[in-house]
Amino acid sequence: MRPPGWAVELVAGTSLLGVFVASAGLVLDAGDELLRTGARVPGVVVRVHEATRPPSSVDVRFTVDGVERVRTLLSDDRVPPHRVGDQVTVFHDPADPDRVRTEEVANDPLWSTALLAVPLLLGGLLVVRGCSGLFDRRRATRRRR
Repeated sequence: MRPPGWAVELVAGTSLLGVFVASAGLVLDAGDELLRTGARVPGVVVRVHEATRPPSSVDVRFTVDGVERVRTLLSDDRVPPHRVGDQVTVFHDPADPDRVRTEEVANDPLWSTALLAVPLLLGGLLVVRGCSGLFDRRRATRRRR
C-alpha cells in the first residue's frame, strides 16, 4: 500500500529542513574555524560596497608571505561593519591565503547561501503542503462520522 501524498510531502519536507540545518551548521563552522586556526595578519579596508539588500562587501588589503593582496569579503548585512581606512585583523587559511575573513565579516561564499535557500524553501513548502493535506484528511474523516 502506498502512503498518502501528504505523508510523503511531510516526510520529504522535514528531511529537507534537516539538510538545511546541517548544511548551515557546516558553513558557519567553516568561518568560525578560520577565527580559531587561521593565520592573522594586519589589513586595511580600501573600499566599501553598500548594498540595498544583503550581501554588501568590503575590499581589504593585506600581505601574506611578502605578497600584497586585496580581497573582497561578503557581509551578510546591508551596511558592512567597516569603513574605508579601518585597520582590521585578517584571518586567512595558511594553505589557501584567498580564504579570508575578519572578526566582523565571516565572508561566507555567496554560492553557499544560494544552495542553502533550496532545501529551506522547498522543505518549508512541502511541510506546509503535507500539514494541509493531513488537516484536510482529518476534516474529511470527521465529516463522515
